[in-house]
Amino acid sequence: MEKKRSKGVTIFAWLIIIGSILSILSKGLASEINPQISTYFYYFVSPISIIIGIYLLRLKDWARTGIIAVSIMVGIETLATSPYCLNRMESTYPGTGIDYIIAILISLGFNCGVIYFFTRPKVKAQFSPKRTE
Repeated sequence: MEKKRSKGVTIFAWLIIIGSILSILSKGLASEINPQISTYFYYFVSPISIIIGIYLLRLKDWARTGIIAVSIMVGIETLATSPYCLNRMESTYPGTGIDYIIAILISLGFNCGVIYFFTRPKVKAQFSPKRTE
């Protein structure tokens, strides 16, 4: 019997794949915000996230663990670079500070949601190897 994938896993996996592709395609945005860290970080994380997203759809346990680790890294990077980015955005585009804060909160919320979702027992069970008895 084949493993059954929940709608939540499917939705998160596709959001991760699409978001990672958009991150690669918008390469100039990261370099505008924080050229020292974000550009290199996202060139590393985005391709890995695409691969992880594909294997989340295939219910591979290493992909579940991987997306939790990537979400933690992205959350830390977001928090670490936020003060620098906020100052840069406010000085370059006055009045955009609140927009950037909202974007940070959405990013952190999504990453916390991924961590919470993929650590739930019912979701973990979907990724466990099927038993042959």
